[in-house]
Amino acid sequence: MSTSLFVQNTIAVIWDFDKTLIPGYMQTPLFDHYGVDEGTFWKEVNGLEKEYRARGAEFVSNENLYLNHILTYVKEGIFKDLNNALLRELGSKIQFCEGLPGFFDDLKKGVAGEPGLLRFAPTKPAQGGPPTQLVIPQNSNPDLKM
Repeated sequence: MSTSLFVQNTIAVIWDFDKTLIPGYMQTPLFDHYGVDEGTFWKEVNGLEKEYRARGAEFVSNENLYLNHILTYVKEGIFKDLNNALLRELGSKIQFCEGLPGFFDDLKKGVAGEPGLLRFAPTKPAQGGPPTQLVIPQNSNPDLKM
């Protein structure tokens, strides 16, 4: 008996969050709450890699610099009393793009029905639709309601 090249039966579907699942940036409610100008914050973050390298840092992960800069704002009192409870409260203010998060339930149902028959039609949120549309061909699971 031959062994399949693909022995895994679990897949992961991964999206970026900002400007993909939501129309803006997830930090916006945090900035609004504390009256911080987003443009200023991101300008500071964008200059950090160069600054750290000038100070002798060899390995700088620019993907995480904004997280460290948020901690700097906490330390300096700009984000005074920031805690997990406040982050959860602010996170509840984030608005998803049209069709989300319901799309994920539809995706689960579709995969459970006939995974080989799913197809995705990517669209941009700016086109007025959800970031990705789930298309289930006519001959797929008739019990699946989309």
